[in-house]
Order: sequence, then structure tokens, then C-alpha cells
Amino acid sequence: MTKREINAQELLDNINFKEDKDDDEIATIHGLLLIVLLDMAYWHHDRNYEMTITDLVSTLEEDIELGRESDSHRTKRAADLRCKHLSDLDRRQFIHHFNTKYADIASVSRSDLVPRIVVEHGEGENRHFHVALNFKYRITE
Repeated sequence: MTKREINAQELLDNINFKEDKDDDEIATIHGLLLIVLLDMAYWHHDRNYEMTITDLVSTLEEDIELGRESDSHRTKRAADLRCKHLSDLDRRQFIHHFNTKYADIASVSRSDLVPRIVVEHGEGENRHFHVALNFKYRITE
């Protein structure tokens, strides 16, 4: 049986948000990040997973409270996605697929200077994917 294709509105409707504010803020993020997130939503849909954005846009105060060193959430070029529901194999495939596909627009790691659009962070219930565009895509106001 062939899986039914999904249109863009259905993809958007299938993205869950941990915080209600992020549902409104998705329209303010960098357009390339939105395209990447829609691609990631399609990946989730294709494998019968739900996609949940756990953090999107932040303030300086929120970043300080969370101990963030990067301004990626403040400059609207990053999102955090829940990943604890994925199998180990699916997490590794997700990371490899998107890091390969979007290497040209990915954030560059400070530690090894390798571009990665997806990095897995945290332990247990706090495990998540940090998705970030390169610094040159910052939106400042």
C-alpha cells in the first residue's frame, strides 16, 4: 500500500508545540529554518512519528536562565525538537540524513568547526535535537 502524500498545511498542522507561544512564533523564524522544519516534519510523517518543537524563539533572559552560550534561538535561526520517542536507529538516521542534506546552511560547531544542522543534546527526558542554521542567517531586530 502506498502512503498518502501530505500537503504543506497538513505538515504544519502535524507539528506539535510544547509551548503555545511557539505556535505563533513559527511565522517569525528564518524562512530557511521553516523549510528545514517542514522537511523534518515530512520525515516524521513518513515514519508515523509525531514531531514536537520544544523551543523556538527565546529572549536574552531565557537564554541566560538556560545557560545557553549561543544566540541561535534569539536570532530566529534555531529550534529544539523532541527526540526521546525515536528509536536509537531512527535518531542516528535522522541526524545523518539532515546533516548531510543541509551541510551548506548548517551551524558550524565551535569545538570542531564541522557544519551540523542537527545536534543531539541532553539526557533522558531532556533529550532533544537542536536544529540550527549558520550564523550568517541571523535575524536581528
